[in-house]
Amino acid sequence: MKRRLIFTLLFILIVNVIFAQGISPSKLEEPGFAIYLNGPTGFISKIRVKAEIRMDNKTSIIGSYSDYHLWVGNQSYLEFRKYKSKAMGVQSYHYGKLGRGQSNDGRYILAGFGWGTQRLIGKEKRFFIDYSRGFKLCPKINNGDLERDMNGGFRGLFYLLGPGAIYDVNINIGYRF
Repeated sequence: MKRRLIFTLLFILIVNVIFAQGISPSKLEEPGFAIYLNGPTGFISKIRVKAEIRMDNKTSIIGSYSDYHLWVGNQSYLEFRKYKSKAMGVQSYHYGKLGRGQSNDGRYILAGFGWGTQRLIGKEKRFFIDYSRGFKLCPKINNGDLERDMNGGFRGLFYLLGPGAIYDVNINIGYRF
């Protein structure tokens, strides 16, 4: 609980600092900064925050951190995106990601790739909904158990519905600065 409270307060502090500095591109084409939160249904199992830095019109790097409720543990990764198109407030992209995670007493690495769509909302196109899907592999890197005491002992749920899900589907909401 302390970790979640500290994480939430840190997020609020970062957003306040960014607003105080007035970082906001006047045009969509300019490099910028964006904050993502997992979609509302995702709060049942986790809290995820992503920070995106756009290098130019087509490329960005995202840092992500997730804290899981159902699967005790966390996950963090770096994601590289290559945006393909921009038409009427819709951007499509391909991504690749690398990171690490921890669940119960087990640790794992992750690597994934996929594609997604970002729909910009509002007059200034600052709010957005981001939907991505792809594939992810999460091999263990120690002898710990990633799924201990989960859902009555149903083994394999970690790799089907949990943080190690092979089919990686994400819905996020966010704001561009």
